Amino acid sequence: MNARDVVEHLFRYLRREQRELPMMNPDLDDPLPEALVAMNATLQSLAVRAPKFAAQRPMGALFHAPLNVAVTGLVREGMEVLCEGWPEWAVGCELMIPGDERPNRLLEIEGTVGRLVFPYLGDAAGGNARLAADCVTLGAEVITVLPPVRLRGGRVLRPVNGRRGLMAGGVERGDYGRMRRVREGPGDEMVYSADSVMSAGAGLPRVQLRLGRAVEAELMVEFDARCSLGWLTADDVYGCAPLPVPAEHVESIFLPLVMQRFLSASVMRNAEVPGLVAAQAQEAEVLLRGMRPQAEKMFRFYPGL
Repeated sequence: MNARDVVEHLFRYLRREQRELPMMNPDLDDPLPEALVAMNATLQSLAVRAPKFAAQRPMGALFHAPLNVAVTGLVREGMEVLCEGWPEWAVGCELMIPGDERPNRLLEIEGTVGRLVFPYLGDAAGGNARLAADCVTLGAEVITVLPPVRLRGGRVLRPVNGRRGLMAGGVERGDYGRMRRVREGPGDEMVYSADSVMSAGAGLPRVQLRLGRAVEAELMVEFDARCSLGWLTADDVYGCAPLPVPAEHVESIFLPLVMQRFLSASVMRNAEVPGLVAAQAQEAEVLLRGMRPQAEKMFRFYPGL
């Protein structure tokens, strides 16, 4: 089943005059935008709630070697720093600005302007800043990072809880609440945290994978991620794009949930279908909570009209 098949299935529940694809009658509301909203909302729900079989993807992240960048426009207690050549990976990374005693961090970058997490407390107007990679901003499709996270072909990294865990300074809580010190030096245990942050200008959350300390040379890590199932558009419908949902779960889970959302659309004017749609969506919810990826599909749903 592809995107067009789903839309044509939804349109069966509309009045006969609304079932054309594309709509040819300007006097009627086009139901396609409402159908796309219902489909995309359900895809995102499945990506977050479903077992990992559908949305899990192996990924890798590269932490770059330290880099010196020429910065200008520094003002004491200012929150911005200028650079003509910010690297793409710089967002979220540690920045040691000349004249400041402690490292700062880049919150976001727009053009040549880098916005800082902390006010600049030095007196220099510019100079060479050291950019150290302890953070990688992952792609917009990543919802969450799944353990284990490991060095590429190497040891597993220990997860910690957010920025506070990364700042523990080599000390962790052991048995019965007792504190113990983690060994330091070459080859020591490394820790990581994966947190959602807001991306610059887009208003969309992005996941940042952060290490307990910046790397001194290029370092690759590998992990699995729970990812979005994509975003369907009208072009996908007209082009009959395949659905990013396992075929055995389209009719039993995806389609009933889309139908339930589509029922609340303003274009829906058929009073005969609410009961049928609600029953199918309820059954899909039950299957979603208790499903097994390899289980044989037990149900097939067909329109009641």
